[in-house]
Amino acid sequence: APEVYRLAVDTAGCPPERVLMVAAHAWDLRGAQAGGMRTAYVERPVGDPPKRTDVFDRRFSGLDELATALTA
Repeated sequence: APEVYRLAVDTAGCPPERVLMVAAHAWDLRGAQAGGMRTAYVERPVGDPPKRTDVFDRRFSGLDELATALTA
């Protein structure tokens, strides 16, 4: 539902390309991409892994790796 991603962007108060959607579910990242948001997939034991055709801005093996990248 595009409204969910629009609400996130509106709440952030900045353009969608300045918002990073982080998720372990590829379907959620696809929705965020459709709304113009940047995307980061984080691998988790359960979730919806990306398909070979998915192109996300970043991919991480875990939350520690994501946190390190965001603080660098």
